[in-house]
Amino acid sequence: MTSTAPEAPRPGHDALGQVHTWIREGALLQAAHLIRDWLKRTPESLDAIVAQAALDVELGDTASAKTALEQVLATVPNHSRALAGVAHLALCAGDAKSAVDWFQQTGPEALDEAELSDWCEALAATGDLTRGADIARHLCERAPEAATSWFQLGLTLHHSGFHEQALDAYAKAHALDPDLDNLCNNIGAAYLQSGRTEEAMAQIGRAIELKPSNPLAWINLSDALLKLRRPDDAALAARRACALAPTMPLALQAQSNALKELGQWADALALMEKAAMQAPVSGGIIWNLAMLQMLHGDYRNGLINFEHRWASPELEGSFPDLKAPIWCGEPLAGKTLFLWGEQGFGDAMQFVRFVPRIAALVRQQGGQLHYCCFSKLHTLFSRSLADVIPEVIPHDTPSLPRFDYHLPLCSAPLRLGTELDTLPADVPYLRADAAAASAWAQRLSASGKLNVGVVWSGSRGHQRNPLRAVPIAELAEAFRDLPGIEFHSLQIDGAAELASVPDFDIRDHTAELRSYDDTAALISSLDLVITVCTSVAHLAGALGRPTWVMLDVNASWQWLLGRSDSPWYPTTRLYRQETYRDWQPVLERVRADLLALAGGTPPAGAN
Repeated sequence: MTSTAPEAPRPGHDALGQVHTWIREGALLQAAHLIRDWLKRTPESLDAIVAQAALDVELGDTASAKTALEQVLATVPNHSRALAGVAHLALCAGDAKSAVDWFQQTGPEALDEAELSDWCEALAATGDLTRGADIARHLCERAPEAATSWFQLGLTLHHSGFHEQALDAYAKAHALDPDLDNLCNNIGAAYLQSGRTEEAMAQIGRAIELKPSNPLAWINLSDALLKLRRPDDAALAARRACALAPTMPLALQAQSNALKELGQWADALALMEKAAMQAPVSGGIIWNLAMLQMLHGDYRNGLINFEHRWASPELEGSFPDLKAPIWCGEPLAGKTLFLWGEQGFGDAMQFVRFVPRIAALVRQQGGQLHYCCFSKLHTLFSRSLADVIPEVIPHDTPSLPRFDYHLPLCSAPLRLGTELDTLPADVPYLRADAAAASAWAQRLSASGKLNVGVVWSGSRGHQRNPLRAVPIAELAEAFRDLPGIEFHSLQIDGAAELASVPDFDIRDHTAELRSYDDTAALISSLDLVITVCTSVAHLAGALGRPTWVMLDVNASWQWLLGRSDSPWYPTTRLYRQETYRDWQPVLERVRADLLALAGGTPPAGAN
């Protein structure tokens, strides 16, 4: 059975736009008939030549297309549609920057919907999302009745991080075509990134109904299930994504993320190694690989890949413009190096140990060092580094000193060639105020009991805090009626939670703790600190105080795997969760060791 192509309409006001529409819809026969008729009637039409070039691209003859477009531009150098055609060729070749350069020589008013869509895609690929949104708005004005126009605007806003605005644009697309390819998936992703997980699940489920073979939908489903604390189901969804797209980095990463929550570390690492091979320039992928490498103790490779942290979702866009190059080991004779703190307070306390070594290296080479830290740590760090550098600069100082190079603090171990067995671990390297610590010691000695500080939650805004935090009711039950022990809350924002467990005998001094320096003085007077993975764990460890850290099953990289000790903090003991979200065995071990300690018998393997 044979069929003939439908009769092509005669060229109208924008026959080239019609050709682009048909090509986008896969109606190549109609496009070919229109172009043939067009060229027969007006063989000198430059738009017709551009239309033929667009068809040639679809038929794989990019050489003919390029030649034709160059001939048009030789005749009319500012021919907008030919410029857009060359831009399309560049985009197809993976050269988005050149595509943008070609588009910049024309203007959105002269282009049709397909060309504007190409321009948006090129701008997104080069990271110019602000201009991309402007062009997408032109597209919506040009074709407001097309769901694809609003989808393009939503996608650009989505990539820019404007999730609510993206959802508004997606809603307009949905009203026009609810089954548009990838629309429900993207709506689900935007809901997910806005913290609206249940709404995300509904849209992602619909996306899978519409196209069960869409790996992106399965990836988003896996991410949503992890947020709903269903790691087994998340692993299954990620496995489906990997079955559909075995080499897609995001699918491999999704499966790795789920396996980490299930404690399947070797498989999680292998998946990220495979993902990194497929996407060697993806900063987010390489950063995730670094976390797993360092978790396994591979600091040689992990610290190299850790340099990609600025492309991670947590840090993307936060790298400061310091108007000087990063120091990569260049000679420092006669030069000034600016070392600056980064990320969170815990990171700053963990990595400040490297400042003396960097300072010694700079002095040895005949250079000068400036160190800048978070202002909330300034008093504590200034005292602790008084013998190392003359002045510590707070991060909110009005103006920075002159410098030739700069270095983020967490890059210091890489520059120093640090490996796991060469970590500088002499503690204490932070020093509390002696007078304040003495005053606390006098106040606490009156009870004659073992004084134990407690922290049960990290930063409430941290994405993993619901998994890192120990529920106060479970903690209170485990620590209730322990003889010879007096508990002291170090949980700054914990008053309301303590009120919910009135029978938990614990003293709350947090109203007196106005800074980390205040907290350091109190910790220095305690016999023991028990904490989850948060800044207090690093503070107590850096002060050299006995510290027990309760870790969830997917612990942060610095705690490594399978160890009850920490090479970062010699006085720290680790209590690891063995099963996802199950704190009971952890609390039972901590209680037993507390009883032994209060009775004068150190727990087995204690520091």
